[in-house]
Amino acid sequence: MALDGHSPARSPSRLHRVLRVMGDSFCDLRGGSRSLDWRLVAAFVIVNSIVAVNAFLHDPRVGYDRRSHFAYIEALSELRLVTLEDSEEYFSPPLPYLVPSLLVRAGVPLFDAARAGQWANLGLSIGVTLLLLMAAAAVSDSAALRLAALALLGSLPVYYRTFAFVRPEPYLVFFAILTVYLIARIQRQDRWDYSGAATLGIALGLVMLSRQSGVSLILAVVLFAAWRGFQSPGLRVRVSVWLGLTLSVALLVSGWFYFHLWRQAGTPLAFNTDRAPAFSLRNQPLGFYLGIGGGNLFIHPFRPNFEGQLVPVFYSEVWGDYWGYFSVYGRDLRTQTYLSGLGLYTNWQIGLDQGWLVTNFDTMPRYLGRVNRVALYPTLLGLAGLGYGFLLALGRPRDSFDSPRTRGFVVFLLSALMLTALGYVFALILHPSPLRGDTIKATYILHVAPCLALLFGLLAARVEQKHRTLFSSMLVLLCLVVLHNLPAMITHYPLLGLGG
Repeated sequence: MALDGHSPARSPSRLHRVLRVMGDSFCDLRGGSRSLDWRLVAAFVIVNSIVAVNAFLHDPRVGYDRRSHFAYIEALSELRLVTLEDSEEYFSPPLPYLVPSLLVRAGVPLFDAARAGQWANLGLSIGVTLLLLMAAAAVSDSAALRLAALALLGSLPVYYRTFAFVRPEPYLVFFAILTVYLIARIQRQDRWDYSGAATLGIALGLVMLSRQSGVSLILAVVLFAAWRGFQSPGLRVRVSVWLGLTLSVALLVSGWFYFHLWRQAGTPLAFNTDRAPAFSLRNQPLGFYLGIGGGNLFIHPFRPNFEGQLVPVFYSEVWGDYWGYFSVYGRDLRTQTYLSGLGLYTNWQIGLDQGWLVTNFDTMPRYLGRVNRVALYPTLLGLAGLGYGFLLALGRPRDSFDSPRTRGFVVFLLSALMLTALGYVFALILHPSPLRGDTIKATYILHVAPCLALLFGLLAARVEQKHRTLFSSMLVLLCLVVLHNLPAMITHYPLLGLGG
């Protein structure tokens, strides 16, 4: 039943409608046509093929905080909530660990269960890229918008690295883009009904059962609803009821875990690093805020260079492998195991001198410096999309995307991006790691990358309307950047490399 008291007409076939929407996301819909756009199909296949290659190759025992995540899986397989005694990841919600833990419960070895988790990430990536196209199609019929958004998302090495790891973030990215799609559909139809509120509430609840940082999406939904009520006073009551129902369902889905966390750790925002006595900008050194890499950003973007400097480390994490778990590798010939991260950094020289280490530590960082250099282009594209989004939100550019409904969707995207960025920096300041800055990881906020991609898609679609040659040139240059950066998108920790 709709909030205005009228029952919406039921579709004769909900499945048929869903399949049609999915199919339309790969079509050029302008002028009422539904011709398949092979560029969209190719981009979709390429992005997910890279994810599949990494799922097949990457050793799941290599990744950020891998031991803690594996310990979480083992503890959860006992069908109980995880404690600090079990794993340092005790504060993480259980949903992303459910599949491998149930496999372990059924007698599958932990390693094989982790491999299944990697293949589950491929399914999530397929869902992420499909929902990205569907969200873009809900905003506009422009195939250029969808193609540009998918191209920018697919140009991010951090996307492929994150989906190769056994971690919660792939689930967070999936449920975040599901939330984005539901908001796009609500905004396009301007329908504030019970079923839509419940569906969005479930999606937000699953966001919060994936990772705590998803709370920024809930706040963005609140701002989106407030903006819609401000724009249309006659809708305020209906939107308020809709928002209340959405938040209630989200709390029902995920609140039990945060109540458990509050009882166990004294706060629903528990973390595994020491918290500063109070929030203060002085918690971090000046270099955290103002450091620009000291000349190494485009030469040797790997630890320990510019450690603790927010912008250069984060930039190198988006485009490269600053912490050494994906592109920069080491293999211990004595044990036929990989050496990664801090262990690789501290042992690479002695390992080479004694002849027991095979590594690209002395060559790969130079290549990653070139990656950082050429990645300035897609970085500027993303920033241009962000700027265009602010202009749209203000109603400045008078074009086909300047409509109240598009503007509301853009307000949500901007809110999600800004709140996530502010929340992440707030957490870095409240939980400082001044010696290494090892909590500066682009993986942690990857879930809002699709929001930035959609904003760039809106800008690219406008360019395509006015200057098709310029639009084509933009994408061709982006493809060249991807080709240059491809080695940074495919793991250098393959299981096939441990044979002898």
